[in-house]
Amino acid sequence: MIAKVDRDDYTLDDIFFFRRAIPKSLDIPEYDLHFRSVHLSSLCLGYLISEYLYSLLFPLTTKLQQQLASIGITELTCGEDKYDLREFSIEEFKHSSTDIACQSGELALVHKLESLNLFSPDDITKTRSSILHYTCRSMNIKSVELFKYLINRYQLSIDVKDQYGRTPLHIASWFASSSVVEYIVSIQGNEALFVNDNNDDKGWNVIHFSSLKGHNHFIKHITSQYPQYISLLHSTDNEGQVPLHLACESGNIQVVTFLINDMKCDVNAKMRRDQGCVTFACFSGNLDLVQLLIQQYKLEPLATDKYGFTGLHAVAQTEHTHILELYSQEYSVDITNHTSNNKYTLAHSAAYKGKLHCLQELINKYRCDINATTTDTGSTVLHKACEGGHVPVVLYLTSLPQCNVAAKTSNGSTVLHITCEYSDSLPILKHLVENHQLDLCVVNDEGMVPIHLACSNGILNLIQYLIKYTPSSLELPHSKNGHTPFLIAVYFNQLEVIEYFISKKCNLLATDDEGSGAVHISVERGHLNVLKYLIDNNYCNPNATNHQDRTPLHVAVAANKLEILEYLLSKSIPSMSVVWLREIKCLLDSPHDIYNNPHNAVHINVQDKDGNTPLHVACQRGQQNMISPLLKASLSNNYLLITNKKGQTPLHLAAASGHKDTAEALLFSVTGSSTHRDLLTATDNGGSSVLHTTCSNGHIEMFCCISSIYPLGVNVMDNRGRGLLHAACEGGDIGIVRTLIKTHGLDPLAEDEDGITCLHLLAERKRVYIYQYLELNIVSNPVPKDKSGRTPLYYASRSDNIRMVRYLIETFPCTPDDPDNNGYTSVHGACEAGSMELVQYFLTDLNCNALAETDDCKTMLYFASKNSNLELVRFLVNAFNLKPRPHDIEIAQSVNPDSSVVKYLQEIHYDLFLLEQSKGSGYHEKLEGQQVDPPGQDIVS
Repeated sequence: MIAKVDRDDYTLDDIFFFRRAIPKSLDIPEYDLHFRSVHLSSLCLGYLISEYLYSLLFPLTTKLQQQLASIGITELTCGEDKYDLREFSIEEFKHSSTDIACQSGELALVHKLESLNLFSPDDITKTRSSILHYTCRSMNIKSVELFKYLINRYQLSIDVKDQYGRTPLHIASWFASSSVVEYIVSIQGNEALFVNDNNDDKGWNVIHFSSLKGHNHFIKHITSQYPQYISLLHSTDNEGQVPLHLACESGNIQVVTFLINDMKCDVNAKMRRDQGCVTFACFSGNLDLVQLLIQQYKLEPLATDKYGFTGLHAVAQTEHTHILELYSQEYSVDITNHTSNNKYTLAHSAAYKGKLHCLQELINKYRCDINATTTDTGSTVLHKACEGGHVPVVLYLTSLPQCNVAAKTSNGSTVLHITCEYSDSLPILKHLVENHQLDLCVVNDEGMVPIHLACSNGILNLIQYLIKYTPSSLELPHSKNGHTPFLIAVYFNQLEVIEYFISKKCNLLATDDEGSGAVHISVERGHLNVLKYLIDNNYCNPNATNHQDRTPLHVAVAANKLEILEYLLSKSIPSMSVVWLREIKCLLDSPHDIYNNPHNAVHINVQDKDGNTPLHVACQRGQQNMISPLLKASLSNNYLLITNKKGQTPLHLAAASGHKDTAEALLFSVTGSSTHRDLLTATDNGGSSVLHTTCSNGHIEMFCCISSIYPLGVNVMDNRGRGLLHAACEGGDIGIVRTLIKTHGLDPLAEDEDGITCLHLLAERKRVYIYQYLELNIVSNPVPKDKSGRTPLYYASRSDNIRMVRYLIETFPCTPDDPDNNGYTSVHGACEAGSMELVQYFLTDLNCNALAETDDCKTMLYFASKNSNLELVRFLVNAFNLKPRPHDIEIAQSVNPDSSVVKYLQEIHYDLFLLEQSKGSGYHEKLEGQQVDPPGQDIVS
């Protein structure tokens, strides 16, 4: 393997640098790549690697290529594999001469670049760092002069932020440039150190930055110069960290003791996840600091955070194994079995962070169990190593005879799933598949195989390997939603993967369990780039329908994707016009092609299973921004008059949802045409006009809008003979009711074809407040009856509306015992509603007739049984001695043959039989007369 650097001025230091840097960039830091040869003229470093290591590394992933380019490698060759890395070495990994000059802190160097017209004061890196940020990085004591010069010469903003929200003030604090900090403060005022705007995205201020770097002199200087801002020492960042935590993480004992002893910082302070100073000191690896905090400041050695993690987990993550020895010997900690709340061992932590040396010590010295599983995800140590993507750790673990390579997490995921989901390590994947014969088609509990996870993350090199190794995986569907790898790539906007799948001749017509294909999914997810690629290249049909017969246009409207809607409409057949004909003159010889090509013409009037067009959907959801593009793309105003399976126009749906702006947009688009009146007068299958729909849904603004445009519609009746006042009482908007009565003179006692008045509907729908409003308007007939002889009290009782019932009984001359034409009373209605409270009110408080029967001999027990309310049935039997009759049992059986009500009634019925038999009565004759099965038989059968 030969790594090339485009330079010939290399030194011995460069060679030693690359000796360690190249393995790290290849994600194999534990390997020693010894030089085989070094060529002259340019720096070409030759390595001899094993075939096994070659199989792990090649082909190189994009990530590895970028990492090699970042250290200056321009070309890498190994056998037939050759990579030109120059494309990755621009901008992102290089600093300009302007940045380098500023970071040097040398004003003379900047002047030199200026004289050569090579200085770029507006230079911004990909991390949005400016030349002021680079100047503040300088350790040169003269950097403040350069900083002043740049500010004044180029009128630069001192508040400029990089992508992490860091200002030059933060960077100067980070690099302990006190002179630059003082200059910034002299410009912005002392409060610049304190205001929240000067915190970065993490919530760090100048003391946080300097504490993390252990700048003791800088911190002392700031606190002595600006004593009024001592409170900065106690300020918390977004995670609740105080500067003392970061000082502990720096490992600088001087800073820590200064903050605790001199500045009286709280040594017991904890961040939001309850990590304290000991844990941060463990991150630093400074054994003396850890002991100081425990022994002198009496901190708990194994203080846990809210997840049960301790400083030892921090030690494992940072590979400070000497601290493990301290805890084991001096504090008698059981290193082997030390876990968090979810049973994360130290081995889990070390493996996840790729700390091979620490992991080896934990396994060999402390006998940690590598197959131990966490309780939250069921992960073993190998799972965590794969999740972190650490090749050496995975190789080490799988070489151990006790390692269960085939172990699954709690959701059924293998190490292959974990590798594809969390890391992009092809070497790990190849190793697990080829050396351990793991099955690539294993489905986890979420219905996914490894290739699905690789597709969701867009890891092309893993996908290519998986398909090459198992070609059948190209079409493997997700077991729960039916998504193929192609559809998953579409769902997650992985265009590069999509292109690869198409090159492999994947099934472009694949659909998921809802019948949605690639175009539906890309539209719903808002992936315009994917949609354009699929349609512009004729890979997919833009008029494809799913199981609900919805096209991508329906989906675009439902998902409120305006940009996608406009793109789809640009593919539709435009309106006929002279201009349009001129523009497509070349197609006039065969105009049928314009209409018949499914890839070039999106159909805008397709109706789904409910009969709704995309315009219906837009109106139903109140997406006014969608209305205009759809109407412009339509060929005729008749598009607005298309009805769904309920006979509703788009205006009906706009009215039902109360979207006044949407309704106005529809009507405005056809103002002055016959369509305008047709829309206003259109009725659905039930004879409801737009005004009926508006009233029944209680939208007063919509009512005022439509009625002002079409006042004649106020008197229209639907198919049942109901007017707008009936509909308004159903909708429950008292404002509409008031307007219809006062302004338009509608009668609340008006009856429909069944004799039902508004009062009946109000009683049924619990509209007491509207009923009270109508009291003065119903004096002539306060207790109206419908054609079946039923009063509002009956309707209120059958709908279990006790508040309305009490109001009607206390206000109007009506009683629950009043029968309808069939002898059915309000008490029967309460039993049918299954309302224990209402039945008790009628029978106990009002002493109503518990034995009342309808004309067809049905008692209260019949209707309670019909409701399957066992409590109510027992109450009627026990409190009022009602006896079950055959039809009581039959109605209960018709509702649920196995219900507790059926069993109870059968038991009572049989007990009655035995009682009559013991009395020597002619009970058998009674049974025969009532057509009841003999008690020895199963009544159900």
